[in-house]
Amino acid sequence: LKYALSMLPYSLSALIFASFDRVMIENRFNLASLAVYNLSAAIANITDSILFAIQSATYPTVYAMLKKDPNQNSEEISKTYRIIGLAVLLIISVLVALSPFAVINFLKPVYVQSLSIIPILLMAYFFRYLYIVFVEPLFFFKDTKKLPWLNIIAGATTIAGNFILLPFFGLIGSAMTTLLARIFQLALTLYWYKRVSTI
Repeated sequence: LKYALSMLPYSLSALIFASFDRVMIENRFNLASLAVYNLSAAIANITDSILFAIQSATYPTVYAMLKKDPNQNSEEISKTYRIIGLAVLLIISVLVALSPFAVINFLKPVYVQSLSIIPILLMAYFFRYLYIVFVEPLFFFKDTKKLPWLNIIAGATTIAGNFILLPFFGLIGSAMTTLLARIFQLALTLYWYKRVSTI
């Protein structure tokens, strides 16, 4: 219970982090703008879906190596994460290459605006990959009481950033906010990782 209880605010704050930008866009602009942003987010989210699948497949291996001897297996663990990182970079490259072709040829002209948003959101997902690399030891070393703060910081950045950047930069401002939130989240994760991990 002590291990799992912290996951409730962690998950709830993740919902704010993931959804608040859409609420702000609909309130400030219109449904067409929301549709453009949702398309951009859906294309970028392909990275997250594949990353989650790879992460789920590698969890048992990484945890087994951590349990056996974290220091002795650190190079093998790093190798596993590097392979995941290369897969994420490959997915991002494919999405950047194919998005213009798909959007221009198969969707209405209004969606062309998404082509300036997609690369920013994809950068945010690369920072999400780095976040996953350094947050997993927090789970393993049972330091879950810190986890809610990671999404609270990201959620607070999302709220503040959308209030500040959305009026000036439009939909790109919202994408920039997502990127900033991921960077702040990663920075805090790295700080706590270095405090609890021996690897």
